Formats: sequence, C-alpha cells, structure tokens
Amino acid sequence: MSFLQQLRDASPELVMPTENPPPAGKPVHIHSYILDTDLWIIPDGWTGELDGPVYTDSEIRELDRLQPSPDELRQIHTAKVHLDGVLEPDAHTYPLK
Repeated sequence: MSFLQQLRDASPELVMPTENPPPAGKPVHIHSYILDTDLWIIPDGWTGELDGPVYTDSEIRELDRLQPSPDELRQIHTAKVHLDGVLEPDAHTYPLK
C-alpha cells in the first residue's frame, strides 16, 4: 500500500488534492492518526508561520517514494521535528532499523 493511500486511510477527513484541490499556494491543515498530531502540508517554496509540524509537497512525494511503515513514519517525523529538518529527495537513505 502506498504512503499516500495509508495517509488517506489513516486520515479520512483529509481531502486529497487530486479529489478537491485546495486554493493554489495555500497550506493544508490535517490531523494524522498515525502520528497522533496535527500538521500542515505546504506548497514548495511557501513562506509563512504555522503552528505545528510542516511537510512540503516535495516531502510528501519523498515519503510516498520511500513507502515507510507506520513505525518508520513515526521515526522520520520524530527526527524531523526534533532536528528541525527537511526530507531531501534522492538523498542517500539509511535503514531505520
């Protein structure tokens, strides 16, 4: 199952952009049941202040490419939040286990 399908299944209130796109260039606020937190998905290059963790469109695509399990996703999220990091596409990845 793809990451995006897991995201859809775990967050039934989330309307995916292909189904009903948000206004272009606007952040999307969701609650992730897998991560048990609210977070924002923002367009690449968007600048602004938001309350909570933020993932760019590119980071969501990278997560879809990586296909992390729910436990791996929690580890990635914890590292991103604590290190104030960014998921880099095509970067060398290391096993999470």
